[in-house]
Amino acid sequence: MDFTKPFKIIPRVQNFSWGCHSLDCYVAKLSGSTDRIQHYAELWYGAHPSLPSIALIDNNEHLLDTLIRKAGDQLLGENIISRFGQTLPFLFKVLSIGHPLSIQAHPDKKLAEQLHKKYPQHYPDNNHKPEMAIAITPCELLYGFRSAEEIKTNMQVVPELGDLLKSRLAEEIFSSTEEEVFIRIAYSTLLTTSPSAIREYSHRLYARLDRQETCSPEESWILKLKPLYIDGDVGLFCFYLHNLCNLLPGEAIFIEPNTPHAYLTGELLECMANSDNTIRAGLTNKFIDIETVTKNLLFKRNRPKILKALKNDGDHSFSIYRTPAEEFRVECLLNAASEVGNNQSLCLIFCLNGSCLIQSNEFETRISSGEALVIPSAITSYRIQGSNSLIYRISV
Repeated sequence: MDFTKPFKIIPRVQNFSWGCHSLDCYVAKLSGSTDRIQHYAELWYGAHPSLPSIALIDNNEHLLDTLIRKAGDQLLGENIISRFGQTLPFLFKVLSIGHPLSIQAHPDKKLAEQLHKKYPQHYPDNNHKPEMAIAITPCELLYGFRSAEEIKTNMQVVPELGDLLKSRLAEEIFSSTEEEVFIRIAYSTLLTTSPSAIREYSHRLYARLDRQETCSPEESWILKLKPLYIDGDVGLFCFYLHNLCNLLPGEAIFIEPNTPHAYLTGELLECMANSDNTIRAGLTNKFIDIETVTKNLLFKRNRPKILKALKNDGDHSFSIYRTPAEEFRVECLLNAASEVGNNQSLCLIFCLNGSCLIQSNEFETRISSGEALVIPSAITSYRIQGSNSLIYRISV
């Protein structure tokens, strides 16, 4: 096969129940689907074995993960292979959120290896999953923990939360000045509360909030979730322990390992290490790994840090979202042109809006909204020309 030219990849759709049930959402539009029955949750651009993209080369289709296993030395480049082996280290997604995702965290590398060995049916990868989310539309999410003082205040003003926790927390714990100790025990106590008690206090919480004239943003979310969790869910009470935050279009957040979070509404881009490991804690009917949650989450005050794209020192045409992740870097190019030189590793060019032309002296390829192009490592230089476009480049 000729890897001296870029090739397009076709993303794959995940139809999870939390996805948007509308053909107007980004996942439906970018995939070109016209099926009005589906829930459009995620588009995957990458080589994860559970849902690899399809590579189009010389009018033939190839699964991208298979192609990389066979010809990774030609595609990936020495920089990737020496650090990550013969695999694409990142996975890129588009998400359209119809209703909130589960409260979840992603394990660090050591924990991922342990969980995969112990529970391979729940943790399919032995890899960690640092990830970044970039808002396409306004988004809301839960992230990290509030301070111990905020949680204690909520226990005072939210009778259902207070009654659930106070009866099971020793006085010395409630009076503890060690913040991480208090947060850990309060959260662990909440997650180990019996289903019958969660159901009873959820009904009490719903009834009280239904009677209130005004509700806080967290309480408005709890009422929105009532039809989905008519018999309650421990995640309802987690709204009083986690931070509720907003992202405007173009803003991003980096999700640290073992940090609880939940996307609530909006549409966004995600880039992560090539892993599908998820530790769930609430707002779900799926497996909740209470032991792993209570032992391994980061139980510290953790305010979200909003990231914005900054001008790239190496190429001022591109702006970069800076994160500590080694597996990926995400840059964006808005209505501009760029000359890329000294390329040594595979990268992915994704067009969110408009169209762009990628060319060199040897080739010329155009992509438009939803399309993505793989630039093999053998292509050391190329030009990108955008037209009313928003382009993302994902590399290592």
